Amino acid sequence: MERNEKSVAYADFTTAKEELDKSYSLLRRKAKVVFLKSSIVLNALGLDKEKPVAYFNRLEELRRFSKSALADDNILAELSLLNATKEEIETTLTKCEDLDALRAQYLIEKGELQNATQIKDAAFKNLDNWMREFYAVAKIALEEKRSCLSHYPL
Repeated sequence: MERNEKSVAYADFTTAKEELDKSYSLLRRKAKVVFLKSSIVLNALGLDKEKPVAYFNRLEELRRFSKSALADDNILAELSLLNATKEEIETTLTKCEDLDALRAQYLIEKGELQNATQIKDAAFKNLDNWMREFYAVAKIALEEKRSCLSHYPL
C-alpha cells in the first residue's frame, strides 16, 4: 500500500514538474528573444546563463524570472509582444509553489515506505530467528525420537 502511495505521489510530482518545465521553457525562450539586446534585463531575469539542470537551481531561476517580471511593468509590456501575459507568469509562479507541495508529499510517502520496509525487514529477521530456533529444537526432538524407536524393531 505504501509503495502505491509513493508511486502516485511521484507520478503527480513528475507530471507537474514536466508541465512546469514545458511552460517555463517557452516563457524563457520568449524572454530571451525579446531582451536579446538587453543584457541588464536578462541578468535581472536570471536568463544570462545556461538553463540550470539541477532541480532546485531551475526552480530558483523560475522564481527569480517570475518575480522580476511581475515587479516591472516595462518587462511585462515587452513580454506581451510575444503573448507572454502577466497571468501566465503568475500561474507559473503558483505552479512553482504547487510543485513544492507535491515534492514534499512525495518525500513524505517515500519516507513512510522506507519506514515500512524497515519494520518489515525487522519482522522477517525476528521470524527468521524464531524459525532457526524452531528447526534446531525440532531436529533434536526427531533425533531423540529415532534413537528411542531404534530399540523397537518394526
